[in-house]
Amino acid sequence: MEHLLNQSTEKTAIARLKCGDLDGMEVLVNHYYTRAVRTAYLVTGDPHLAEDVVQDVFLRLVDTIHHFDSRRRFAPWFYRSVVNH
Repeated sequence: MEHLLNQSTEKTAIARLKCGDLDGMEVLVNHYYTRAVRTAYLVTGDPHLAEDVVQDVFLRLVDTIHHFDSRRRFAPWFYRSVVNH
């Protein structure tokens, strides 16, 4: 189940993650995980591989979040990572 996430909470979570605070990651996972798995499934056609893809993208997010431009929307950047994995 995706949790509702307002823009302010999302920006705070991203800022925390950029500072190395993994609580920010928890907020993002709670919100984006289900839709990301559905998106990955549409690309892979395999539900187990879709979950693996999303887990890998979230793990890489810790290392790549500094590339994210906080002036932009997070969702398109994140889902592009899922599709391009």
